[in-house]
Amino acid sequence: MQRGAANNTIFGKTTNLYINDRCFVPRRVCKVHLSQSSATLLLPREGPANIDLYPQLYDVVIGAAQVMGVVARTSFASLLEQAGSAPVVNLGKGAAGPHVYTDPDNWPVLAPLFTNARAVIICVMSGRSSPNSMTGPFNGQSFGAEQIRNFDEVLSLSRQPSEAARRRSERLQRESLASAQAAYVDLVRRIRAVASSRAPRIILAWFSSCPLAGCAELWEYPQYFMRPPGVNESHNVLWPLGQALGAEVVDLSSRNLPPSPPIAIDQCSSCVVGAVVGAVVGAGAGGGASGGAGEGGGRGVVGGGRVCSSPEFRQDALKAGRTCGVHCSAVIAADCR
Repeated sequence: MQRGAANNTIFGKTTNLYINDRCFVPRRVCKVHLSQSSATLLLPREGPANIDLYPQLYDVVIGAAQVMGVVARTSFASLLEQAGSAPVVNLGKGAAGPHVYTDPDNWPVLAPLFTNARAVIICVMSGRSSPNSMTGPFNGQSFGAEQIRNFDEVLSLSRQPSEAARRRSERLQRESLASAQAAYVDLVRRIRAVASSRAPRIILAWFSSCPLAGCAELWEYPQYFMRPPGVNESHNVLWPLGQALGAEVVDLSSRNLPPSPPIAIDQCSSCVVGAVVGAVVGAGAGGGASGGAGEGGGRGVVGGGRVCSSPEFRQDALKAGRTCGVHCSAVIAADCR
């Protein structure tokens, strides 16, 4: 699969699509051929495989693992497509921050998709996925582990008895949110500058279990977007960000929308018992590997063992005492036909 993508961008690889993550519903990964940038992308997709994209007749959604679909039978992008009248291109990548889309190797490839879209839906990404003075710049081609290390440090500082440590944690959070805002603004500026005829509609979506006002706990997604602790102090930059982007802000929090029917975290019924982890069977033209989506997800273990091994794994699952089964491993790929 990855050898078939004729470009160096991470969007031409299955990286950060969690194709070996057995804790989530398997996804298809399909090839998207872009004539303008002469690139082939590998993107998650659940709808019809053989489609053509025409200017102003499709939408693009970007974000982290929630865009691909975290513990959901149908991804966010697919739900949008089913409810609307146009195809939706899913550019979600686990642990992505806004800088990923403006990365020098990614932007030239993605630009035609953005600038010819009817709408670009930006799902607010985790604050931990944007850099601060402690981390230095983040890589746009390899990301996830360094963001988690940064978050662990910020979280640890916030729990220290020292007031100086807690203030440092707050400063690092603010720095990450500031660099995130700068990256969002840069992305939207580029889209509008290059748009050939009519610039696409920009929608900023708050996709969280927290209310639109922000989260109460630092670990809640999207980390660092906290509720205002006072009139003159606030960590939540969502509204200023929407104004800076000239975007419509849409509340997709679980407190604003009715929850979807829950599904079992244990996805063993979708797994091949005893298969080798990472053994992905590619499909023919337009086909690809199937896999699950989930930020911070674990990997399958051949011969038993807990599948969800990440210490910061799905909080709702842990609270409910639901974990993945012990026999899940790799999944044979579904093709895109």
